Amino acid sequence: MENADLKGELFMKILKWLDNNLEVLICGTLLLMLSVAMMLQVIMRYVLNAALSWPEEFSRYCYIWITFFSISLTIRSGSYFRVTALVDILSRKGRQIAEILVHCINLIFFGACAYYSIDIFTSVFNSTQSSPALRIPIYIIYIALPLGMFLSTFRSIQMIILNVRMLTGKKNLNVSQKEEENKNGY
Repeated sequence: MENADLKGELFMKILKWLDNNLEVLICGTLLLMLSVAMMLQVIMRYVLNAALSWPEEFSRYCYIWITFFSISLTIRSGSYFRVTALVDILSRKGRQIAEILVHCINLIFFGACAYYSIDIFTSVFNSTQSSPALRIPIYIIYIALPLGMFLSTFRSIQMIILNVRMLTGKKNLNVSQKEEENKNGY
């Protein structure tokens, strides 16, 4: 019984770590790979005078992936761009309600994007198209769209639940959520 409890506890710790770090891990790894590829291209082109054909394409694809995963990261961290002139004049409860409404709009938008991205990905997956320099199936690049949109949808749901809990006074929050609460001024 204790072994099962330890496994369950370890599994929950892993899930919590992924919840807090998934997008940072993905974006950080891709940014590192992008930087290494571009540095390699600079060295090959200007030091060895022998440019490679694939680093620009690889970097472009890394940047696409970073873009779609960073959307959910900004939702999770609350660091997306917003104009708060009207929200700032509201009471604390009014600001929390406004935050819930914003995340509901995000949920609808990213949910629709996730839904329609499946059709886009499916049509690309069924094609035989491959990238020009790397010669990888193009659907590997396009899968970033539905993954990013579904993750953004998930993060929007998380933020709605978090803000409803804060509004109702059920502050069962972890450390990163409390930091976000302080950052948002609630």
